[in-house]
Amino acid sequence: PANSQELDFTNNTILCGSTSNLVNAGGAVDILSLGRGNITIDCNNTRIYTEDAAPEGFMSTTGTPGLIMKNCHVQHFKYGFAFASDSNGTILYNITLENMSNVGINISNANIKNIIIANMNITSSTGIGILIERGTRINITNNVIKNVSRGIEIYGPATNITIQNTTIINNSRYGILLVNSSNNTILWNNISNNSGEGIIMTAGNLSTITQHNLDLTNFIANNTI
Repeated sequence: PANSQELDFTNNTILCGSTSNLVNAGGAVDILSLGRGNITIDCNNTRIYTEDAAPEGFMSTTGTPGLIMKNCHVQHFKYGFAFASDSNGTILYNITLENMSNVGINISNANIKNIIIANMNITSSTGIGILIERGTRINITNNVIKNVSRGIEIYGPATNITIQNTTIINNSRYGILLVNSSNNTILWNNISNNSGEGIIMTAGNLSTITQHNLDLTNFIANNTI
């Protein structure tokens, strides 16, 4: 729907496939509210955007286990997706996030696990492509992250993160940052043409770990850097 105030998703939904201009006139935080789990939201290639001063975006604060969201084009929000509560089994698929001012996808709860982020295009943003602060068994596969500030950041206690077949290019800082996070797999990615480092691994003192003392619980192989 054009010029709607807020989208609140609580049931299986297929959008109309046009353009929805959301106006955050009331200052609502969860302007795109993911209100429950075990539902499928098919945006049907709908472009969802705002001309306001970057409201929050898709927010899950009450838990969305079993959520499937696909075929969306989201523009000009603070976050593309922010998961701050139980979102076990969430799948994000075939989604474009463009002009996010803070983070494309933010995962920040320890109860978040078994997440699939696939066939995403995160581009032209001033913040981070994907930020994982907590959670486990998160699979990031077949994505493109380009023309953002930092590609992917993972912080402990987040663990068991897989990044594969993902292109991280043309970003103003680094490709992937791992801080105190273990048991991750990073392979078959193209991490190139970024202004900073390709992959950074840091210890508790934030000093970069060099090749002779890499954290061997992380598996990094067959990447183009």
